[in-house]
Amino acid sequence: MQAGSDRAAADEAGPPEWTLDALSAEAGRLGIRVSRSQVRRILLTEGLRWRRTRSWTRSKDPGFERA
Repeated sequence: MQAGSDRAAADEAGPPEWTLDALSAEAGRLGIRVSRSQVRRILLTEGLRWRRTRSWTRSKDPGFERA
């Protein structure tokens, strides 16, 4: 992705998937104290549904090379 595009990550070192724990930890790093359950309530209040990302490309083969 090109830098500056809407889909470009601001920080490539961040987590590949945002979990409630990761969102809470990042808020804490920014000086905002918020619990995991409060993050969940905020997302639900805003009408956002939280689902775990699932990929059909995952393999249980230990020799499988990740892209």
